[in-house]
Amino acid sequence: MARKKETETISDIKITNDEPKSEKVKPKWEADLHRMICVKNIARGKLVYSSKRQNGYVIEWEKTNDENYMELSELVNLKNSNKRFITEPWIRIKEDDEIEILKYLGIYKYYEKILDVDVDKMISLTPDRFEKKFKTLPESFKQAIAGRAAEMMKSGELDSLKIKNIIEKEMNIDLSFYARSE
Repeated sequence: MARKKETETISDIKITNDEPKSEKVKPKWEADLHRMICVKNIARGKLVYSSKRQNGYVIEWEKTNDENYMELSELVNLKNSNKRFITEPWIRIKEDDEIEILKYLGIYKYYEKILDVDVDKMISLTPDRFEKKFKTLPESFKQAIAGRAAEMMKSGELDSLKIKNIIEKEMNIDLSFYARSE
C-alpha cells in the first residue's frame, strides 16, 4: 500500500530569529615599527632621503613612481626630520592599510586629497572634471601630474589641448618645456 504524502502550508506562522547578526569586526590596527613599508616617489624626478637617526642610511628614488622599502620607524623619523617629504607630499605609502599608517603617523591631512587620485585616469577626465580636481591638489602633486602629462604629450598619448591649457594656466608653466626636460 502506497503512503499518501501530506503537505502543510504554513502561512500564518512567522519565524523570527532574535539572535543578533554577527558583523565582521575589523581587528584594531596596530603599529609594528619594524614592518617594511613600500614608499613611492610621487615627486617629479629624483628623490633622496638621508636618515638623521642612522648614519649612512640613504634611500634613493631615481625617478617618479620608483618604489623603495623602509621600516615604519624610519618613516616616523622621516616625518619628524624631513617634513617636506610629507607636507609637499613627495612620497606616498603603497600598502593596503595606507590610511591607517597615515593616521598613525599623524599626516593623513596632507594625503587626504590625493588618496583617490590615479594620475593617468585623472588626465583622461573631461576638462571640466579635471580642472575641478586639479585645483584642489597640493602643488607638488600638480607638478607630478604636469610631468606625467608632458611624458604623455611626448609619446602621443595625450592630445587634449584643453587639459594641457588647464595645467599650463593653473601652474604658470609651458608643458612643451616640461616635455623637453624629461
